[in-house]
Amino acid sequence: MDKQKSTSDSGEGKLEIPMSSGKTKTSVTIETTPTEIKKYKNRLRRSQILLGLGLILLVLLTVTTVGFLANQIKKLKQKAQRPTSYQECTEAPGSKVQETYPAICATKDGVRFVQPLSEEEQKKLKPPEETENWKAYTNQEFSFKYPSTWSDAKTNTLSTGTTVIVNDGRESDYQISTRLEITSGSYYNQDLQREMTLDELIENREFSAGEDLTSDKIELGNYKGFRYTYYGHGVGYYITSVVLTRPEAPTHILVIVYRHDSAPEYKSEMPKTLDQILSTFKFLETSKSDSKVNWKTFNHSVIIASKQNYLKSFKLYYPSSWNLEIQGEDEEYVNLKISYGKSWLDIRQGSGSVGWCLYPENKGDLNAPAFSSFYTDYFEFKKNDDIVWRLTKVDTTKEKYILCEKGNTDRNKKYFHQDTSIGYIPIYISESDTGAFELMKEVIQRIKII
Repeated sequence: MDKQKSTSDSGEGKLEIPMSSGKTKTSVTIETTPTEIKKYKNRLRRSQILLGLGLILLVLLTVTTVGFLANQIKKLKQKAQRPTSYQECTEAPGSKVQETYPAICATKDGVRFVQPLSEEEQKKLKPPEETENWKAYTNQEFSFKYPSTWSDAKTNTLSTGTTVIVNDGRESDYQISTRLEITSGSYYNQDLQREMTLDELIENREFSAGEDLTSDKIELGNYKGFRYTYYGHGVGYYITSVVLTRPEAPTHILVIVYRHDSAPEYKSEMPKTLDQILSTFKFLETSKSDSKVNWKTFNHSVIIASKQNYLKSFKLYYPSSWNLEIQGEDEEYVNLKISYGKSWLDIRQGSGSVGWCLYPENKGDLNAPAFSSFYTDYFEFKKNDDIVWRLTKVDTTKEKYILCEKGNTDRNKKYFHQDTSIGYIPIYISESDTGAFELMKEVIQRIKII
């Protein structure tokens, strides 16, 4: 390329700038002063300097970025190669294994891994539980453990149940101190003329009468109830009473009374020893299946043909803690009541006519019988191949439920009737009786029509 040429004539100059277009070379001559030429050359130098600095910065940035990326790639490779388990640690270069049990492996950069142990090996590492060497007590209903320093448990069998007494083995001036007393059975109330439910027993025994009272709900196996801790009047120590029952036998009650030690839990509301004893409680299968094994039985046989010609013989099963009252029985009829707490079931025969039960499937049925009532809330039981019962909620103040039956006779082949094959059966279920509804359903299910 031709160099730029400048001329000077009488203080004026010419700046000749060569240009080219394809094969044709031309030049443009700009007339200017020396001052303007100087300014142009200075601007050209500055541009060249800035361009050089930019190139230098670009090179530095490129070198820095490449170095950073290389370093990150190196770290990622190192991380990928770093052990992630005890086994990998033992195989990694530079790792050291400490001869402990379980063994510990440390990588060269200080990361530690503990040797994994089987479940059986882990159990061997755990210290023995404090209750492991305690004494054990077992009867037909339950078992539990108690401190080995206490005296052996003694059992007293009463007509209403069983009492287990455990003394702490330390003599006082007058007697050996009773630390734990457990009573399992029923509590008969003379005023009520029947066995009490859990709520009635609590009200009658006045567990809440003590000072500094605390009260909590508690569950122990299939038993549910309450735990009371209070300062006993005139005895000089705290007492914790646990009162429990189970839904299938609400008048069979378990009462656990624990007398607190004078030290160190004299004023403790949550005694450690009692909590440990309760944690060892186990209820045996015989008590769980009591509702199927130890129930009482009532049989009624129709000896002569009924005038109403539909009553059948039956067998009734009911819990041993329930009361049975025969209100009248002969060769044809029987009237009886079984009850517990405030809940009851009646079987009434020859008590007069009753009506029909209609349900949602009968809605709009123009052929539905007269003297009928419409119900929506019920539970269904299939008694025999041809008999179906419905435990029907009627929401009256006197009788909350009745049993309605549909069978294969002309009388009740299409519609349910309030008279069953064994009579009219009204049922009352008190809300205060824990588990009453489920237990009553089991009683109904187990009635056998003969």
